[in-house]
Amino acid sequence: MTQLNLLDLVYSDTFCEIQKFLSLKDFFNLRCVNTTLHDYIDHELVLIKQINFAGQDERAVDAFKILNKSCKHLQILNISKCQWMTNDLLVPILQNNSESLVNINLSYCENITELSLHPIIIHCKKLKKLILSNCYWLTIGSFETLVFHHSDIEELDLSGCSMISERCLLLLLQKFFKLRVLSLASINSVNDNILFTISKYQTEIIHLNLFRCPEITDRGVGALSLNCKKLETLSVRGCLKITDRSLDLLRNRNIHVDVPRNATNAFINNFDYARRRLNMFYLQV
Repeated sequence: MTQLNLLDLVYSDTFCEIQKFLSLKDFFNLRCVNTTLHDYIDHELVLIKQINFAGQDERAVDAFKILNKSCKHLQILNISKCQWMTNDLLVPILQNNSESLVNINLSYCENITELSLHPIIIHCKKLKKLILSNCYWLTIGSFETLVFHHSDIEELDLSGCSMISERCLLLLLQKFFKLRVLSLASINSVNDNILFTISKYQTEIIHLNLFRCPEITDRGVGALSLNCKKLETLSVRGCLKITDRSLDLLRNRNIHVDVPRNATNAFINNFDYARRRLNMFYLQV
């Protein structure tokens, strides 16, 4: 029998089936074997559709630079918690794949700026999912530009983006009619007016995250219960002005609420008790 080697396998139909199960790390390991495999893997990287570098440390920089030059058909890009990511690294891969990207996750990327959003805003017209959680660099100007150029986004996460104003959110809610998943957690500008607008324009919303939005009350949650008929989950932990009076309206529709029944009332009672004890202490002093 003729003796086969790895390179004979690479250019066979068998390897095409095996290749489906190889991770990105496996690709880079094969790339280091010899010149033939180096060229073959570079050719395959052009066709890769998904990059997930979430949580990778600075040792991944060289690998990302290679992908930056090779990838041309990316659909999903996840670089969450990549502290080493910079505008110089990110912008080229966004530009090279702008016509195919539909899912981008930039959460907790602290060393990039709003300049990285420009190719997303101008060129990524197929974008459906954008995760900007805890992107403190997101400014009002860049966010308004994003809202102006996009309207087909279905999932948006702005959790912790503290600079986003009430006006920006109102513009967003009045234009993004296809939103199904929305996270506005830990944004102080979220209030009942925002919830009234969601209930009016976002009737297709399925998952809504309002974790630690201290200004919303039962009035806003009541509006959601009346108009958002497709709502399945609501996160309101840390919203101290919300009680079971409004949440029970949602629970009665089998909507999952992340606050147990009576938990809000118990917290309010404990808070009132602590406040009375504190007042008594001051009177004694």
